[in-house]
Amino acid sequence: MATWMIPIRLVYPLIGQPGVNVWHARTTGDFPSESELDGLADLLLDFYNGINGLFPDSYSAHFDGVATTVEAEPQVQSDFTPWTAPGTAGSGGYLPTAAQICVTLRTSSASRSGRGRKFLGPISSVNLQSDGTPSAAALVLVSNAMNALVSASTGFTNGAIGVYSPTDALFRDLTGFSVADQFAVLRSRRD
Repeated sequence: MATWMIPIRLVYPLIGQPGVNVWHARTTGDFPSESELDGLADLLLDFYNGINGLFPDSYSAHFDGVATTVEAEPQVQSDFTPWTAPGTAGSGGYLPTAAQICVTLRTSSASRSGRGRKFLGPISSVNLQSDGTPSAAALVLVSNAMNALVSASTGFTNGAIGVYSPTDALFRDLTGFSVADQFAVLRSRRD
């Protein structure tokens, strides 16, 4: 069994780009696990296509076909199938880059190391309600895409998407999620 880091590069025409969402996955086979990891990367493509209505047309999420094992001596594999998921919310403007939707990833462990977070943004200004929170439509997009990801990951027989805890050196399968009806800010851990 191998545990992988799968970086999804986020490209948009604002200061601070490109961003990145780093996902973790496990495969049932050892390194290299091409077909298994390609299948898991496809689950992430489905997720980003499911939330593409959050982002203007000038936004895109990219898997460059490169993944790295999580171990003492990481191994890089770069022959996976790359993909791109473009935004579809039109040519409108962006909300400030600090205003992002945060998804909390849940696993079978309720501990802090059993949870993860993904920040989704910067999002299109069409997804802002008058009270300064994400629109109901945006939250439905995220919830539907996350429900599909949890279901697909749980049903994937050759691995799973999940949360890796560097503290415990342990990977846990994704079992659920939560999304708050407010924007979140990803602060630097160096501050």
